[in-house]
Amino acid sequence: MDNQGANVGQNQLTSDYWQGDEPKWQNSCKDGKGGIDVGENKLDKSSNRTMQHISLPIIDENGRAIGAVTYGLAVDSI
Repeated sequence: MDNQGANVGQNQLTSDYWQGDEPKWQNSCKDGKGGIDVGENKLDKSSNRTMQHISLPIIDENGRAIGAVTYGLAVDSI
């Protein structure tokens, strides 16, 4: 996600291209300060798996969060 909350890369198609209204973006970008967001386990209906999303900031050379990346972990496989 970029610094505005828009998807800039993904590994699957989605109908939700703007993430700026979601905690995973808000907590990991934090107005450029960066942070970590660990979502609750929940069923992903598209894959029929229990997933947990972990979002981390992408930090530039000046220490400012310029975006975020979210990883989806299949908790039933760990």
